[in-house]
Amino acid sequence: MARRSRSMRNTHTRWWRALAALVLTLALAGCATPQLTMPFTGVSANGKSITVPARIRHGANGSTLVVVDLTINGKGPYSFALDTGASLSLIDLQLAQRLGLPVAGPPEDISGVGGTERVTPVTVSKWAMGAATLPARTITSAPLSDLRRSAGIVGLLGSDVLSAFSSVTIDYANSVIILTT
Repeated sequence: MARRSRSMRNTHTRWWRALAALVLTLALAGCATPQLTMPFTGVSANGKSITVPARIRHGANGSTLVVVDLTINGKGPYSFALDTGASLSLIDLQLAQRLGLPVAGPPEDISGVGGTERVTPVTVSKWAMGAATLPARTITSAPLSDLRRSAGIVGLLGSDVLSAFSSVTIDYANSVIILTT
């Protein structure tokens, strides 16, 4: 029993460390990646809001992760962490390549406390979160193999995309996101 408990703690620790590395990479990428802004084209289901299912994951020390499923170019679903505090959205480089997302600029090295990471801007023109069409956007792609392996997350949906909605409500009790247009 002690072995299983220690193994579970190690798995949770690796998962949260991978998420922290993702957030750091995204924060650093925000300083160097250009944005392609296009108008929001989503149509709400009832004229005002769209409710999207989410998975709420609770980690050690009270940490919480909100995960949503996205479709990209009609494929998926792909699990993305929802991060309203992140200025830029991020996708795993391998997934971006597999989906054939167009490269929107040369690869760049970004440096920070955690080291140097090579990122490539890619354009996502057709994607959705449930019934909500997301705006076309240039986002950052970077290797997320640790996060993908430990948490099953292949990207992070940040405020660059979420700000296309007039409000984003996270209903933790009912595990849904309510997007208002």
